[in-house]
Amino acid sequence: MIKTLAIKRGMGGMIIAMAMTSCSLAYAQTFEGAGFSIEVPEGFDVEPSLQSNSTPGEFDSVRFHSPDNQVVFYVFAPKHGGMPADIMMRPGEEQVVAERGDTKGDYVHSWWTVKDNRENYMRSYHSRSNLNGSDVVVFGIRYTDSDALSTYSDAYKAFKASFQKRTGS
Repeated sequence: MIKTLAIKRGMGGMIIAMAMTSCSLAYAQTFEGAGFSIEVPEGFDVEPSLQSNSTPGEFDSVRFHSPDNQVVFYVFAPKHGGMPADIMMRPGEEQVVAERGDTKGDYVHSWWTVKDNRENYMRSYHSRSNLNGSDVVVFGIRYTDSDALSTYSDAYKAFKASFQKRTGS
């Protein structure tokens, strides 16, 4: 049974990615963003988010909602740098509860966690960008509680590991 259809325009016409209803954490499809590809966890709903400024009709970020609505995986990876405006904190509704940063070689890494003031969820992110900001990747996970985070931890690691950045114009 098909739960979600995500349609993306590619160079060869229309590509349809399907997420099937299942609690399995297998990866059945690939989502093609403007400058990246990433595996879609089976059963997750696909929600393309920020449209690409460099590639019309394609996306720089996408969210994947779990079948039980306990977690949402996120990736932002524009072709030519940028800011993930779709994950900005909402003052008065959310607060940053943890943050840290580090520089490793030519890359700046930042980690932060945002908590909903009503305690309905938390969002944790890891951003990696080169020093001039032209190569940016942000991964995130929104979760309802620590049990949900623990349940989907391995799937989230596999999700991040499936990421492939495309280079070129």
